[in-house]
Amino acid sequence: MDTSGLDKIPVINLSQDDATIVNELMTAFTIIGFATLVNHGVPQTLRQQTFSASELFFQLPLSQKLQYQYIDQASNRGYIRCGSEHHDDYLDEGKLAETDCKETMDIGWDSEEGYENRWPKELPDTTFKNVLLEYFETMDKLQLRLMKYVAMGLGLAPDYLVQRCNGHHENLRLLHYPSTNASGVRGNAHTDFGTLTLLVQDQVGGLKVQRTDGTWINVEPTENSIIVNVGDMLMRWSNDKLKATLHKVEAPPHHGGDIVPERYSIAFFCNANKDVELKCLDTCCNGNVTAKYPPINAHKYITQRLLETINTTPADSKEDSVPTNNKLISEVGNSPNNGTSTISDIICRVCHKQQAKYTCPRCERPYCSLDCYRNHNNSTDDGSNEISCTEEFYKTKVNALLSLERKEHELESNGILNRHYQQQFQGIDIATEDNDIAAEILAEEELYRLWSKLEELGEDANRAQLEKVIPPSLRKKLQYDLQQGTAQQLVLRDWFPWWRQQLVVGSKGTTKSKMEKVKRSEPEKSSKTLDERLLKLQRFELLSLGRQPSPLLVFNLMDILYSVCGTLRLYHGIANAIANEPLEAGSTLVTASAVLAKDARFSSLSEVLIHCTSAGKGHEGGAASWNVLVEDVAYLVESHRLVGRALLEAFDILTAARREVKRQEDVVDKRQRHQEQIKQLSALRKKIEFFLSWSQHPEIKTMLKETKIKDEILSWREQWMKENEPQKPISPSFEDVL
Repeated sequence: MDTSGLDKIPVINLSQDDATIVNELMTAFTIIGFATLVNHGVPQTLRQQTFSASELFFQLPLSQKLQYQYIDQASNRGYIRCGSEHHDDYLDEGKLAETDCKETMDIGWDSEEGYENRWPKELPDTTFKNVLLEYFETMDKLQLRLMKYVAMGLGLAPDYLVQRCNGHHENLRLLHYPSTNASGVRGNAHTDFGTLTLLVQDQVGGLKVQRTDGTWINVEPTENSIIVNVGDMLMRWSNDKLKATLHKVEAPPHHGGDIVPERYSIAFFCNANKDVELKCLDTCCNGNVTAKYPPINAHKYITQRLLETINTTPADSKEDSVPTNNKLISEVGNSPNNGTSTISDIICRVCHKQQAKYTCPRCERPYCSLDCYRNHNNSTDDGSNEISCTEEFYKTKVNALLSLERKEHELESNGILNRHYQQQFQGIDIATEDNDIAAEILAEEELYRLWSKLEELGEDANRAQLEKVIPPSLRKKLQYDLQQGTAQQLVLRDWFPWWRQQLVVGSKGTTKSKMEKVKRSEPEKSSKTLDERLLKLQRFELLSLGRQPSPLLVFNLMDILYSVCGTLRLYHGIANAIANEPLEAGSTLVTASAVLAKDARFSSLSEVLIHCTSAGKGHEGGAASWNVLVEDVAYLVESHRLVGRALLEAFDILTAARREVKRQEDVVDKRQRHQEQIKQLSALRKKIEFFLSWSQHPEIKTMLKETKIKDEILSWREQWMKENEPQKPISPSFEDVL
C-alpha cells in the first residue's frame, strides 16, 4: 500500500476494546509496519528508572564496559562497542561501508539455561540488575498481549502465537548514541530480525521510518509512549502480509548548533520460541496464495541474522580477525557428510566445558567462542602438531586474491599504437578534435598498459617478443626508444598524480619547481567530497579498545601508500582503474603491498624502504620506478589529508573489484570461488578502513605534520641509490616526460 502521503505513524490507544485495537493494529502493521502505543500499562516511573540504569552503565569507562563484552550471537548478551554493528544489505554498491555510531548492552531472560547475563559488578543490583529484570518482565507481558491481537487479526486463535512466543527468548537492548560534531546517520537503515520490537526513545529523537516512495517519516518522541514495529520474523511468518519497514536513526533536524546531543533509547526485541518452525501461517497462504519463504528454525534464523550484522572480534585484533564463514553447529549437524550426531559433537573440543556453537571452516573442529577458536590448534585431541588454521586462512586469502586472472590486450594494442603513431609523428593535432574522438585516439590507459608490457621486456626484447605486441610501423621506432629510455613519451600525457600538483622530480632524484597545468575539474566539490568521507570515518578510539595509537603503524602505512601510488600511476588514476580493469587494479594494489598481501608488520623506516626497492622491481609501474614511488610516499605521508585520499582511493579500487566479482558471479558458474574472493576483498577493505581511521587520529595527524619523516625518506633513498646503483644508468622517471 502506498504510504508516500503519510506524515506520521498511527497512534493506537490500548485502553480501547479488543476489537478496535485489533482493527487499528492490523491496519498499521499492513500499511507501514509501525505504530505508537499509548495507555499501554508500562509505568512511567519504571521507564525513568530504566533510562537511569542505562546512563549509569554507559558512563562507565570503556575499559570497564569491555569486561562485559558481547561474546557470541547464540547467547546474544553483553556490551557492544561503537563501530561493531553494520547493515550492508541496504547500501549502494561502492559506498564506503559505515558502522552504526552507537554502543549497546544486551540482556536476555535471566533464568535461561546455558546462558548468563553479563551484569556489571560496578553497579548496584538495586539500580541496574533489578530494574532491568522488572522492565524485561513488564515488556514481555505487553508483547504477549500484542501477539494475541496479531493472531486475532490474522484469523487465528487468540493464543496461537502466544503459545509460540512465550519462552522468554526476548532481548532487552540498552542503546547509547554518543554526542558528535557530525550530522547525518547514527544508525544505518535496517529492519529488525524478530517478531515485534518495542522501543522507547528519549526526547532527543532522530528515529525515521521509510515511506514507499523512499522518503522518511520523522517519529517524534512523545511523553509515555511506546513505538512498536513488525520484524522480519513476523513478516516472514505472515507471508509478507505484515510489513517490516526500513528505519534508521539520524541527527534530529531540530537540534541546532554544531554538536549533535547524545541519545538514549531502550529496545525490546521479541522472538518466537527457539524450537518453533517458521513457516507460512495457514491463514496467510491458502487458495492461490503460495508461501514466499521456506520453513526455518526460529533460533537458527535469528542467529544467522546476528552473525551477518554484529562483529564480535575485539578491535585490537582487527587485522587478525577470524574467518567470517565459520559454520553454526546446527548447520554442520544437518550436513550429509557428518553422519550421526553424538554428545561429543556439540561440546567445545578446546575448553571441553561449553556447548560448541561453531566449527572451524578448515578442520571442522567444534568450538564455543573466539578465544577457543584462537587456541584450538594448541589443544588437538590426538596431541599432534598441525598448521594453525588461522595461518592457513590467511595463506588461502592471499593466494586466492593473487590468482585473479589478468586479461589480455594484445589484439587491441596494434590499432591503438598505430593511431597514436599517426598523431604523434605525422602532425595530427588532437587538440582540435572533438573530445570524444581525442579520447578514443589516445586511449591512454591502454597505451600505458602496453608500455608496462614493453618495459618488462626491457633491453633484452627480441624480435619475436616485439612482434606479439608492436605493429610493424612502430617496431623500429619503439626498439630504438626502448634502448634510449624514451619510449614513455608515447604514452604518458595529460594525467598527473594529484599528490604532485606543483612538483616534478627528475630521474636522479633532483626536484624542480613546475606549476601543474593539468585541468582540475571542480576542485571545491572534490575537496568537499573528500572532507565528507573523512568525517564519516569511525573514530580510531572505537576501533582500538581505547589504546593509544602505535607510531610503528606508520611504516605499514608507507607500504600501503607505495602500492597505492604504483597502482594509480599504472592505471592513470582512480577513474581508469575502476572503470576499465577493476580486478586487475585490485590485484596490482594487493600484490605490491606486503601488508595487504602477506599481513607483514614493519618496525623501522629502513625495513619498509628496503622492501619497496625489491617490490619496485616487480611492480608493473616499472623496473626503475621504485625511486619515484618512494618519493611519492614521502610527499604523501606528511599530510593526513593526502593520506586519507590515497587510502580512500585504495578502498574504492577494492570495492570496484568486489563489485566486478559479484557481477561475474551472476554470469559464470563459479559461485563458490567468487564468494571466497568477495570475502577476501571485504577483509582487505576492513584493513584499509582501519588505517584510514588511524591516520586521521589527532595524535597521528600531529605526528605526520611535525616529524621529519619526509626528509628521512628522501635522505635514505639518496643514500641507498649511491650505495647500490653507483654506475647503473637510470631510465627516465615518470615526471621527466612531462
